[in-house]
Amino acid sequence: YATTSSGNNSVSATNATSFSVVTGSLPAGISGSTSGTTYTLSGAPTTRGSYSFSLRATNSDGNATPDQTFSGSVTHPPLWIDETLAGFSQGRSYSDAVSVSTSTAVTWSITSGSLPVGITATTSGTNTNTYTLAGTPTGSGAYSFTIQASNGDGTLTKTFSGNILLVPNWTDNILGSFVDNVEYS
Repeated sequence: YATTSSGNNSVSATNATSFSVVTGSLPAGISGSTSGTTYTLSGAPTTRGSYSFSLRATNSDGNATPDQTFSGSVTHPPLWIDETLAGFSQGRSYSDAVSVSTSTAVTWSITSGSLPVGITATTSGTNTNTYTLAGTPTGSGAYSFTIQASNGDGTLTKTFSGNILLVPNWTDNILGSFVDNVEYS
C-alpha cells in the first residue's frame, strides 16, 4: 500500500509537548509518536481508501490553533510477486506466469514487441493477479516483449527478451530388435 499524498512523515509545533488525533483516525497500520516538538507517523498502511484526521498540538499553556487536518488516499498499486519467466525452447511445451500483489483487479497487456509465435497470455478466472504464458513456440530467433500490469492505483511494466532455444528433437527414435548371438548393425 502507498499513500497518494506525499511529503514528510512528521509535523512540528513550537513549544508543543504532546500531540493527539482529535477527529478522524490515522490510516489502519499507521501509528504516531511524539518526540519533543515533533509528531512522527510510522508503519505500513493496510487498508485501501481515503483517510482524514485532525491533529492537535498542546502544552501546559494550551492548544495550538487551529487543529491541523490531513487527508489523502491509501492506494494499492500492483507490486511484483514474481517477475521472472523461464526461457522458451522451440517445439517444447511451455507454461509460466508473472504475478502481482494488489487488492484491486489488474488489467494485463503486451505493450511492446510480441510473444513468440505459438505462445498466448491469459489471466485465470477471477484471479487477475496472475498472467500466464502458455503454448509451444514454433519459431526460432530473438524475442522481446513488454508486459504491463495496471489497476486504478498504478502501473508496472517488465520487458523480457532473449533467444528461443533450439534444443535437439528426435527425428528417428526406433531401433531394431536385438537377437541373441546375432551381430547387430
